[in-house]
Amino acid sequence: MRPSAIFAFCLLSLCGCQTAYEAGQQSSEHQCRKLPPSEVDSCLARINRQSYSDYEKERQAR
Repeated sequence: MRPSAIFAFCLLSLCGCQTAYEAGQQSSEHQCRKLPPSEVDSCLARINRQSYSDYEKERQAR
């Protein structure tokens, strides 16, 4: 697992707030942009698949 993913997971686990979610998304996006051009789009699609409101609904259902 990449350090940015671990960081994002920790933020989400500890806080669960929109600011932490967005920070994790930004960190992941930054990591995607470092990939070769042929991999950037698929990486961004993986990290942008869920909105914060959908994430929060799923998190509360657990």
